[in-house]
Amino acid sequence: RCDAVEAKGGDVATLLLGLLDASYGEMQALYGQSDFLVELGATRATVGGDIAQAADERLVARLTGVIERAAARGDINLAASGLTLPDLIATLLQAAAGAKQEAGRPVPIETYRARLGRIVALTAAALRPGP
Repeated sequence: RCDAVEAKGGDVATLLLGLLDASYGEMQALYGQSDFLVELGATRATVGGDIAQAADERLVARLTGVIERAAARGDINLAASGLTLPDLIATLLQAAAGAKQEAGRPVPIETYRARLGRIVALTAAALRPGP
């Protein structure tokens, strides 16, 4: 799914949203409302920990590449955000993870995807090149 997002291309917001949705949105759609969500998370962290870590690292690399390429083209200004690139990516991922729940319960996929859109819009606004 992430390969398809990158192949399709687009501006930084389109790519960030597409990658987050391909990685997190699909999982939320499939398992977010499961009665066994806690157990699935525990299994991901224990039995599949190495696989999960590798997937997380690939996502970080993809998001980093999107930001770096956009900055190199002059489409964005990383300094405008006041964050380092690793801090920006970590904050983006933390926001995406936090958006999955409300009051300790998973939100519907439509709500999650709308939240991802707002997170990415805020991120893109923070990276907008100055005058």
